[in-house]
Amino acid sequence: MKTYDLLENDSRRLGDKSEYFYNLQLNTDGSIAEITNSIKEVLDREGISAKETVADPRKFEKYEHIRRQVGLTASQKQEDVLLFIEEILKTIEG
Repeated sequence: MKTYDLLENDSRRLGDKSEYFYNLQLNTDGSIAEITNSIKEVLDREGISAKETVADPRKFEKYEHIRRQVGLTASQKQEDVLLFIEEILKTIEG
């Protein structure tokens, strides 16, 4: 998964409106391995396993807790982030 940072390059004022121009810079800090390690650290701190978390009937509440601890945010739908966390947990347990 590739992530990018937006770096403001220039801005232009047109009457009462402003236009902003950005450059994209590849972000190498947000790799899947790094996110997976962060989730593992949260699980270790909480003393629970990935398998227990996925099997829990209140799993989406736990995913939300993990999301906050790791610092993941959704670009459009919160459900996408929670399902992403579930997939990471399944790879950890498997």
